[in-house]
Amino acid sequence: SMGWLRAIREALGLTLEAVATRLGVTRQSVHQLEKAEVSGTLTINRLREAANALECDVIVLVLPRQSLTTTVEE
Repeated sequence: SMGWLRAIREALGLTLEAVATRLGVTRQSVHQLEKAEVSGTLTINRLREAANALECDVIVLVLPRQSLTTTVEE
């Protein structure tokens, strides 16, 4: 399966090498970043760094499933 980092990189026509150069890491490191995103082990900080290299922003939302008042009352 493909994550957002790889999908965006490929949509922009960027190689692993091009992103590696932007991040100052190896091609293999970028490949590992993409794999870590898919497996759910990529930290938010590393995701932000990778996204920045792709000229993207990361927005993380934590949304309550119900109102906080209801949760507190329960």
